[in-house]
Amino acid sequence: MEDLAKECSEPEIIEFIKIKDATLKRLQDYSGTKQRLSQLLDEKQQRELEQELEEERPPPVTPCEPILHEEIK
Repeated sequence: MEDLAKECSEPEIIEFIKIKDATLKRLQDYSGTKQRLSQLLDEKQQRELEQELEEERPPPVTPCEPILHEEIK
């Protein structure tokens, strides 16, 4: 059935299909599967979140003793 579809297709369509297949193969060779890309993005987002959580906070500060005038005491 697929052969019949190829025979009925115009040459330009067949050429586009070949180009599409070659492009998809090259993308998979260079970048892996969509699942792998998704995992890499998830890992990167996780590292960014951990980095935000690990940001150093200033050390705790002890409050100063209030100074009141004798008239107020």
